[in-house]
Amino acid sequence: LSEAAGVPNGETLVRAQARLARVLAEQDRWDEAGELIDRAIERERNHPSDPTNRMEMQLIRAESLWAAGDADDAIEALEASMNEADAQRGMTTGSETDQAFLFGTFAEPFELRVAWEIERGEMDAAFRAMERMRARAFLDELNLGDRDVLRGATDAQRQQEADLRARVTYLEQELARIASKPGEATRAARNQTSEALTTARTELRNLWDFIRNENPVYRDLLSRQQSYADFAEVRHKLLGENELLLGYYFGFYGSYVTVVTHHGARVVTIELDASQAEALGVDSGPLTREKLERVMMDAQGGGVVQQLSRPDGAAAAVPRLA
Repeated sequence: LSEAAGVPNGETLVRAQARLARVLAEQDRWDEAGELIDRAIERERNHPSDPTNRMEMQLIRAESLWAAGDADDAIEALEASMNEADAQRGMTTGSETDQAFLFGTFAEPFELRVAWEIERGEMDAAFRAMERMRARAFLDELNLGDRDVLRGATDAQRQQEADLRARVTYLEQELARIASKPGEATRAARNQTSEALTTARTELRNLWDFIRNENPVYRDLLSRQQSYADFAEVRHKLLGENELLLGYYFGFYGSYVTVVTHHGARVVTIELDASQAEALGVDSGPLTREKLERVMMDAQGGGVVQQLSRPDGAAAAVPRLA
């Protein structure tokens, strides 16, 4: 009705069309979903929406094209969806790890790209999609190098940062000193010092986040396009004649291990057979991220990590680890 009446609020209509297209897609009504999302994308050109909505629209378009057997155009639409997800890194705040956590919420187009490229036999493309999806927190920190991320901070902020660093160092040393003294008498002091250390670290991190989010160098780093290695580059630059590289990727729909040697590479889907699934307490089939999380940490406290954390539970975790 809004479309027929020419409602002026175009962005609202675009969002409504995208939501309806997703409902149609979930009902496998791909022709209708594709037609509707094409109209939404065309309308969005004149009524721009946010990157999250654009990412979702291109994702629906890609799925519709893939269902119709148009693999090449589906991959092109999926690339557009991935680009919109990438663009959001430079539009958010927080530390490198905060950015990585947020980026993980936009995983779907990347995971579909991995699965589709493997189905097409394009292992290099699948590998690049895996690398592109991985959290870039460590790379971001490395790329900052010795650049002054405190540039633009006021004198008061710099002094506050120095004071908090000194307090964190002092409390870490004090906690180590207290911990070296056994006995019940030191428990209260240990707990008090530990709480103070947590507070100081949190204050320091919050200050760093605030200052760096105002820093143009840091903002540029987050929004910069990254390059990603392919199999050939990894083989020739990192691996010797008799060396092996295993890279793991755990996703919502499935998990994979990349096997790279100096002479070749392949991607293997990780599947659980009946006996493995029974030992781990999950269903057989593809190892998904949800299954892995249940194996490691479950609500009843029987996850592998939880078992290993208890002196009397470590032995029970051995068969599952195997």
